[in-house]
Amino acid sequence: MKGLNLLFACAFCAISINSATIHVPGDQPTIQAAVDIAVNRDTVLVAPGTYAENVYDSVLHSDSIVIQSSGGPDVTSVIPPTGPAFYSALARWIIDGFTIRISSGTGVGVHARRTTVTVQNCDIGFVTTAIGYGTHVLSTKQYSASIDVLKESQDMPLDTERESTHSHERAWPEPGVIGCDLHDNDRAIYVTLINAHIRVSGNVIERNNGGLHLIDAAADVDNNKFRANGSGITHAAGVGIFTSTIYNNEFMLNETAIVSSNYDWADIYDNTFVDNVRAVRDKRGCAIHNNLFCGSSEYAITVSWNGSGADIYNNTITGNAIGIVCSPDVAVTITANIVVNNLEGIVPEAATLDCNDVWNNVSYNDPGPNGISLDPLFCNPSGECDLESGDFGLDPLSPCLPANNPCGVLMGALAVGWCCCVEPIRGNVDGDGSDAVNVADLTYLVDYLFRGGPPSPCFEEGDVNGDGSINVADLTYLVDYLFRGGPPPPPCP
Repeated sequence: MKGLNLLFACAFCAISINSATIHVPGDQPTIQAAVDIAVNRDTVLVAPGTYAENVYDSVLHSDSIVIQSSGGPDVTSVIPPTGPAFYSALARWIIDGFTIRISSGTGVGVHARRTTVTVQNCDIGFVTTAIGYGTHVLSTKQYSASIDVLKESQDMPLDTERESTHSHERAWPEPGVIGCDLHDNDRAIYVTLINAHIRVSGNVIERNNGGLHLIDAAADVDNNKFRANGSGITHAAGVGIFTSTIYNNEFMLNETAIVSSNYDWADIYDNTFVDNVRAVRDKRGCAIHNNLFCGSSEYAITVSWNGSGADIYNNTITGNAIGIVCSPDVAVTITANIVVNNLEGIVPEAATLDCNDVWNNVSYNDPGPNGISLDPLFCNPSGECDLESGDFGLDPLSPCLPANNPCGVLMGALAVGWCCCVEPIRGNVDGDGSDAVNVADLTYLVDYLFRGGPPSPCFEEGDVNGDGSINVADLTYLVDYLFRGGPPPPPCP
């Protein structure tokens, strides 16, 4: 289980000032008994064990408290007969370090109706729940979640409410789900109705029917792993217009990684999408920048319906069934992307294309104005969509680098890579699979320098002496190493 990140560690230290600690079962026999007597900024510290109880706030008890296990989720579990395990209608809670299950298999793990709740370092799995409405959220409808953050449109915005009540105190963390394992649920995180905003960071969210579901709400979503979910993130239609930021996440083996509705925007950048059925379905006009898409069995990006204004920029899209497909009734800008080795490249319809590299797709290889159709020279594409062995950074001779293309811009999500240079030393100039350094490399380098032969598949291997260029000095160095007892080439960077 992941540790607290620095932000929440600092927040926790600030919260602990001038607060009391109530031990369970040392001071109180149950978590509920400790919560009942806790006052503002107290910590309920729970010893290892299994607690078969539901924990509720009180109608008259709306203080901010920390409910924390002393030993972490591996040794501390809350397993009530029915859900929810934790329910807060009024109080502000930080719930930290529990395994949460429901004995009956039905119910919600943590339910926050109209307040700020942060859930961190928890393992929540195999639960279901109801959809929330009014003051009651225990109806057995088809919706479920492990974290269910539900607000009514008539509720007072709680940040304002709390600041007026406790304006003299240090800030409480924004609501969020931090560093949790959320797995094998119907829905992992379900956020609905007006003006909710949460942070979702550093979680592993896997094998859920739905990962993160937002209705009339927004989220900052970063550094999560979404794996093998029915849907990773769904920005569903409602009555409001909200913008979420989705960055530095890994999406792997999901049915659909991200869906944006016809009302809500998302800024989607610096993510990795690998082996999903569908990666991004944009129906609003999202900003999709600097992402890697590989191995989508249907499509990497589709823009449809109300997606006019979508900006698809600086993405690397390779090895998918379809790279980018746009409906004929939407206006999309597609700029500075690498779209190569797909079954279909860019199916543009009404899109505006500029400065893309579109190459070696079975069909739809038009790069548009100022574009190119050339091998991008990935540093090490041999791993295909295996990010452990492949590197989709660019060789220094790549036509997609700013100095090497007519647009003078970086095409694709990644600049110069390093993994094509294989340890321990440089010198595999011809790029043979054995990584041997021998006379064949010497011949390859002579052909390149003097006979118009091709460059080394990996610049760093061809730069035998490691001085940043490939020239006669590298040839001399290689001859000395192979035939004169000279030093071996320097290691890869």
